[in-house]
Amino acid sequence: FKAFKINKKNANRSGFTLVELLLYMGLSMILLVIISDLLISTLNIRNESIKTSSLEREGRYVMARLSHDIYSAQDIIEPATIGESSNTLQLIIDSELFSYRIIDNKLYLINDSGSHLMNGETTDVISFEVTRLGNEGGVGAVQIMLTTQSLVVSEGKIESRNYKTVATTR
Repeated sequence: FKAFKINKKNANRSGFTLVELLLYMGLSMILLVIISDLLISTLNIRNESIKTSSLEREGRYVMARLSHDIYSAQDIIEPATIGESSNTLQLIIDSELFSYRIIDNKLYLINDSGSHLMNGETTDVISFEVTRLGNEGGVGAVQIMLTTQSLVVSEGKIESRNYKTVATTR
């Protein structure tokens, strides 16, 4: 009965036991959870950074554009009188009327060439106030106060930024 003899070569062959396999799988799962948590945290930080930088970039762009246009203007039409505040800014630049106003939480420049969105799609302008400054007969000056708000909500927070500047005509 040679067929029922146990071959010693095959009996000493090593392999994974069920306990070793379960231990390996458990450690692999723990490592996978740790790596996934690190990846999710990194992505959350990245999204927060993008949201903040987008909000800052768009606010600075709008303020720089307004300051440039006011400096280039021959006259400030609205607000008309010193001390008056308005949520609309109207300028005459090269004999063309430039009007800035909020429509549906977006700041628009409206002139002869059409309507132009001043802020990006990921932000809203929730406040835009222009106050006329200066002396009668002096250089036209305005104080601009602007509040932008991000449309990207992370961790239940909505971020907003306030900007304030004074700009004069040349």
